[in-house]
Amino acid sequence: MTASSSISRPCPSKAAIQLAHRAGATVFATVLQAEYPRAHALVADCLTRVASGELRVKIAEVFALSQAAQMHTYLEGRHAFGRVVMTM
Repeated sequence: MTASSSISRPCPSKAAIQLAHRAGATVFATVLQAEYPRAHALVADCLTRVASGELRVKIAEVFALSQAAQMHTYLEGRHAFGRVVMTM
């Protein structure tokens, strides 16, 4: 199986990953390449639905760049229900 990206590489099988771990090797992100096409399709679908008005994005709060510290405090307080936006 190959991933759809600008650099197409085969994704290692679960058996290959387990063999690598037993040999002491560490396998990073390449396993996720198989998820890229699915994730991109989901994001594209969501963006299309937002653009058409079928979905609406809830904006919880908008902060100016100069209010970065307050924004982080707000986020850390876990009060946000929706997106938190920082404007420049």
